[in-house]
Amino acid sequence: MSDTFLPDTRVHRRRGFARSMVFSAARGAALIGLAVIIGVVLLQVIDTGKGPSGSGGGTVAGGGTTTTAAGTLSTSSTTAAGGSTTTAKATGPIKQPGQLKVVVLNASGVNGAAGSLSKQLAAKGYQMGTPATAATKRVGTVAACTAGLDQEAGALAAAVGPAAKTEPFPTPAPAGATTANCVVVLGS
Repeated sequence: MSDTFLPDTRVHRRRGFARSMVFSAARGAALIGLAVIIGVVLLQVIDTGKGPSGSGGGTVAGGGTTTTAAGTLSTSSTTAAGGSTTTAKATGPIKQPGQLKVVVLNASGVNGAAGSLSKQLAAKGYQMGTPATAATKRVGTVAACTAGLDQEAGALAAAVGPAAKTEPFPTPAPAGATTANCVVVLGS
């Protein structure tokens, strides 16, 4: 009588072991899949430069600048007229002010304004070119840097003041700014 139950018990044990192995493998695969999904979600939440909506953390209202360990820079400036905000973002290592040559162009019509701002930016470490008068007057102050220096343009705009915005570098380069990395155009 014990011989008739032994084969059934052994077969049952083998089936149970095989089922247990398959169940363990499936459970392990499910846990790995869950860990991958959580990792992707966390990266999307933490990643400040490549969020799905284009908005990232690190923005400081009123012209502040935030630089993270990864080198992501966000600047924000608010205009007095409408309270609108301009944000410039880029990733990678940012060049220091001493690595940039900046030329200030006066488009405001106020005598000496470009020279005064040049002195202020030099005190903040920027290499300054000779200030000049812009060919035409404009409203609003902008900072523009050559291609690939978006972060630097944002930092320069923040250094100029809370009303400064960023724009692409003008093509062709303005007179007196052909050897500059960045241009600040002072408007009224």
